Amino acid sequence: MTPLANSLMQLSARRIARDLESLRKEKEQIEAQEALLRQVLQLKEDYARNGSEGASSKKRSGVSGTRELILSVVRSEPEREWAPREINEKLRAAGSQATPKSVGVMLTRMVKGRQLVRNGQAKYKLASEQEQDESPALGAPNLGQLAVNEPTPSRALVARGD
Repeated sequence: MTPLANSLMQLSARRIARDLESLRKEKEQIEAQEALLRQVLQLKEDYARNGSEGASSKKRSGVSGTRELILSVVRSEPEREWAPREINEKLRAAGSQATPKSVGVMLTRMVKGRQLVRNGQAKYKLASEQEQDESPALGAPNLGQLAVNEPTPSRALVARGD
């Protein structure tokens, strides 16, 4: 056996599994960054090819690269919770012209569309498959919905006349 093969054989199965998982995550991050850069490049090439006319026709048709760019950023570290400022910084570093306000609007839309989840500290992360699949009718109601939509026992008694 080669020296490399000998040293690898000395590693425990648990260590090898951890290393493989670490490499898999790193690969996912690199692929997400590559996708982000490809999208930015495509937007820049489209703009250069079509000039401002192409950009305005994209806006008129509702086509937006901001959503895809945000998803690429968030997918680069799927377990991380992102502040809007951090997302905007990544977009700017990649050459995006998105404004903080447009990023904020898009984040709100993506939460409503169940692509992202917002925590109590106004940070966003990728929605799990379960969160993406839940319909509003089947999802767990929030406390505000309970207070408005479902009678408390005292309301039920009053409604029945007890």
